[in-house]
Amino acid sequence: MIQYQYKGGKFMYYRKARSISYGGKRPYSDIKFLIIHYTGNNNDTAKNNVDYFATSNTRTAGAHYFISADGTIAKSIPINRVAYSVGDGKSGKYGNIANNYNSINVELCDAVRGFHRPQVLRVAKLKKRLEKKCGHKLIMITHYDVSKKNCPPWHGSGFEAFVN
Repeated sequence: MIQYQYKGGKFMYYRKARSISYGGKRPYSDIKFLIIHYTGNNNDTAKNNVDYFATSNTRTAGAHYFISADGTIAKSIPINRVAYSVGDGKSGKYGNIANNYNSINVELCDAVRGFHRPQVLRVAKLKKRLEKKCGHKLIMITHYDVSKKNCPPWHGSGFEAFVN
C-alpha cells in the first residue's frame, strides 16, 4: 500500500517494506540511537529504495527512512518497529549498546562519493522530529560505529557533528 504522510508542511512518500525487513514492536522510549547508513548505490533515490523493499527485498535487511541526494525523504518501516539494519557485528565503539531494537536507521542514497548538503539538512530536521516523538535526545552514529562495517565509507567525516 502506498501512502503519502503529511509531515511538517510536506508530504512524505511511505510504502511499507516487506515483513522480512523488520521485526517486532517497541515503545518509542526504548529508541536511543539514530544510525546513518548509505545504500552503496550511485544515482539511486529514496523512492526507488522504498519501492524495492516493499516489493522485491528477499534479505533480512531494511531501514526506517531513505533520503535522496536532493533531500527528499521516504519512509519504509514504522519507527515503532525494529528494522533489521545493524545486527552484523558488535566490534564498533557502540557495538555493545546500539542495536536493531534501540535504533532508528536512515539510509542516504547516491552517497557513494560522500553525503550531499540537502541530505544533512533533512537528517537534522528528521532527528528533531524523531526526538520530539520519542520524548528524548537521540545519539546519532554511523553503522561503522556499531559493527566497523565500512558504512558509510566516509564515516568520521564530520557528518554527525554537522547535523548535531
